[in-house]
Amino acid sequence: MIMKTNKLFILSATLLWLAGCSAADDNAQQKEETAADSPSATEESAVEINEVDTSSLQFSTVEERLQLDLANAPYSGEQYEKDAVLEQMADQTEKQSAEAVYLEMLALAGEDYREFEEFISNVDTSFESASAQPGEVNGQGSPEQQVNIAVLFDSSGSMAADVGGIPKIQSAKEAVDSFVSGLPNSANVSLTVYGHKGTDKAADKEQSCEAIEEVYELGEFDEEQFTAALDSFSPAGWTPLASALASAQNHFDDQSGESENLIYVVSDGMETCNGNPVKQAEQLNQSGAKAIVNIIGFDVENDGQKQLKDVADAGDGTYSTVRNDQELKAFFEKETTRIINEWYQWESENLNKVYKSETERINELYDQETEFINATYDEETRFKELSYELEEAAEIDGAAVRKLISATAIDMRQFARETSNDLRKELRSGGNDHREETRDKAKEEREELRENGD
Repeated sequence: MIMKTNKLFILSATLLWLAGCSAADDNAQQKEETAADSPSATEESAVEINEVDTSSLQFSTVEERLQLDLANAPYSGEQYEKDAVLEQMADQTEKQSAEAVYLEMLALAGEDYREFEEFISNVDTSFESASAQPGEVNGQGSPEQQVNIAVLFDSSGSMAADVGGIPKIQSAKEAVDSFVSGLPNSANVSLTVYGHKGTDKAADKEQSCEAIEEVYELGEFDEEQFTAALDSFSPAGWTPLASALASAQNHFDDQSGESENLIYVVSDGMETCNGNPVKQAEQLNQSGAKAIVNIIGFDVENDGQKQLKDVADAGDGTYSTVRNDQELKAFFEKETTRIINEWYQWESENLNKVYKSETERINELYDQETEFINATYDEETRFKELSYELEEAAEIDGAAVRKLISATAIDMRQFARETSNDLRKELRSGGNDHREETRDKAKEEREELRENGD
């Protein structure tokens, strides 16, 4: 590598005016002495230019060129001044190699491409996995939430009454079984029964009001075990709705991690155990569980409907009244349809998330590539212009220098185009794969929901 020191000689002139009152001979002698001691108009004063160190600028690959630290090149980019560079390189001769000339151009006016090299080396072509289920998609990528569904089943004595010739508890059990069996496999379910002990007599009130039992613990759905749990109780006593809601909160509080907690209460009447289910539903909704309380009122009289509606409102849920077996089944079918539609929405949101992520990174690649290529053209043009000037003034081998300039610039642009194109292909391929997986999962979940609902 070449290291050189250029010297710039700056012409300076000083015009001395002398005044005197002495005789002509003395005046002439004084002028001669002054001229001998002072610089003349043609005397040169040497000012040394900072030496141009090219020892650290050698490279053999495009990647090495992109990694060169040229942050301190005094005339790069917008700071470029052709005359200043030529002045620095005024001592070039035909003995100087093309490489030495090119490296000195780099040291003085080369572009620093390290920012582009860092960008292109760290492009992330991976994609965030689709959320596990509906309700988990946002722009930043939320942690996967577990969906927990708790069914609170009223087994008070009034549930033994017939509606349309069928016992209410039988219709309710069949509808709940059909609904739960159609839920996504990823959902946890539980079944809590209340009022299923004692009788509706005053003597048994205490026993009945304390009868709250989780007959199917919160966890993955098992058809056989869930059906057995439904068959394990019969209509009996009073209606401790508030205590049943408090029990559900305890079960939710035992869960770890992020979760979406939904409660479905199937009841045919209002609280009869002196509890406050409205307050309890509000507390449940505002607790760490943030549970949503939905109420299905089955053949409920007016006063009972009002209370149950208030409970649902306090729990940020919905109240639905059903009068017979068909309406109860229709309610749960509607819930299944709602969940199917949520999977359509889930599919759309996840597809849009992938498209957005893919498009943003591809566009950024185009922007960075274009900016880099334009910078290489600017550098190439400036260096060639310098070579022509130096070829004429210093008789360097301009053709050899320009060949080196062109080869380096072409290699850098080819590297940028090929690398950027490969990364864009990888992003498009990854995006397509993720979209296909998302569509397949959404379709599979919807078909499973439809089959289970039939």
